[in-house]
Amino acid sequence: MKNGRRGWVVGLALLVLAAAGLGFMSNPEATEHTVSAQRRTLALRHVGHQLLRAVGDSTTAVPPVRFPQADVGELTLTLPHPLMPDSLAALVSATLQSYQLTEAYQVGMHSCEEGLLVYGYEHSLAAPDEISCLGREVPMGCYTLRLTWLTPSIGRSRWTLPLWALSGLAVGLVGLLLFRQRKPSTPAMKRAPLDVNQEEALVLGDVHFFPQQHELRTPKGAVELSHKETKVLGILFAHLHEVVSRDQLLKEGWEDEGTYTSRSLDMFISKLRKKLAGSATVQIVTVRGQGYQLTERGGSMS
Repeated sequence: MKNGRRGWVVGLALLVLAAAGLGFMSNPEATEHTVSAQRRTLALRHVGHQLLRAVGDSTTAVPPVRFPQADVGELTLTLPHPLMPDSLAALVSATLQSYQLTEAYQVGMHSCEEGLLVYGYEHSLAAPDEISCLGREVPMGCYTLRLTWLTPSIGRSRWTLPLWALSGLAVGLVGLLLFRQRKPSTPAMKRAPLDVNQEEALVLGDVHFFPQQHELRTPKGAVELSHKETKVLGILFAHLHEVVSRDQLLKEGWEDEGTYTSRSLDMFISKLRKKLAGSATVQIVTVRGQGYQLTERGGSMS
């Protein structure tokens, strides 16, 4: 037992030293956050430059990029000729890829005078080609091009541990394992099954919905939900067995973004139906001319 305690002390000390090594390293999150913000600014200016060239303007200076919110960039442009949305979608996609900005995003063009959305679409890895209004001209005039990134701009850490820190971690873990092996064996305890109610699940039939964890569980397993899927499903759960109108879903689901289309709602309803396919009892029903209803199979529609 004496040797076991000694191994535990040595292991713990080395673990502390390794943790201290991590603290001395620079903060890669903050660094990459700054780099990402710079890339977004340069990318949006490049889009504006290419957009003006696409409509025959090669002399007007590209105005400064504004960021009214951390993940929302804006650029005001005057188009001397009509613009095909196909060109805008291709320019944005190619530019963001060249600047290594692979997050999901929304694009919206708003009229300068009234601020109305005249064209918009959303691009994500799940549905990269869901772009509406292709082939329909955007008239000449003044517009604010708004690019909204749908994922936080916090950098992803790329840790590079010093060799001595890695060695300390390895030796510390070995010391702790030796100490555990010398401890008197005790009967193994069975882990209690997960109580879904402890995680504040919303339950309907054989479906458990975890809004905080962005997760949906059916008898066929758990599936991850996107931020928008979680929001739309949460609205339907708040009105169980009731018909929720398309206008209400669009207003409550997209009110923070300010850029949405009816096609976006159809896309997310389709995705949710696929993820609910593992349920034998729950479904999203389309009530023609009224909206959508989350209910159990065989249940009466209100």
